[in-house]
Amino acid sequence: MSSQVSSNFEALLKRVAPENVVRFEHGLPGFPTDKQFVLLQNPDERPFVWLQSLNTPELAFVATSPFVLFPEYRPDVPEQDLAAIDTPSSEETLILSLVRIFNSVPPELHTNLKAPIVINFRTFAARQVILANEAMYSEKAIYRVKPV
Repeated sequence: MSSQVSSNFEALLKRVAPENVVRFEHGLPGFPTDKQFVLLQNPDERPFVWLQSLNTPELAFVATSPFVLFPEYRPDVPEQDLAAIDTPSSEETLILSLVRIFNSVPPELHTNLKAPIVINFRTFAARQVILANEAMYSEKAIYRVKPV
């Protein structure tokens, strides 16, 4: 890790209030030891946010509200997943979808609608949920660069 990244990360850690830490009890799939994250937003990058690990400076995910890009999106979050983050209803949650950047020609951005991040916005308890709806796209293109 470069000294610049290290000092920026240390400054970030000092600014994050404990009540603003997004907590994944079991981590994220593939990242079981990274359980604490913070949401970072740059107004110039809307509608995207960063889900930055507080344990691993190099680990950050680009995420977005799927409702901004796909107003018809209606995830049916299972009751056991809502209970795991201590909320009775998905109306008390923030739902984000992770974004992948494909280095294809032309480049594309895709979002994962089948496995949203569900965050209890009162407690910031969170988990990534795999939706059972077979009709739900696992990845959907949200941006394609048109060739010139």
